[in-house]
Amino acid sequence: MTNAPISKMMILRTAVLLLGWLKSIFSIAGS
Repeated sequence: MTNAPISKMMILRTAVLLLGWLKSIFSIAGS
């Protein structure tokens, strides 16, 4: 249970990175 907060932060970090990556791809494809 002690690893729960760490894994949660890792998931949040990867989610943010993926969102930014997808956003840049869509902005490039949209233009």
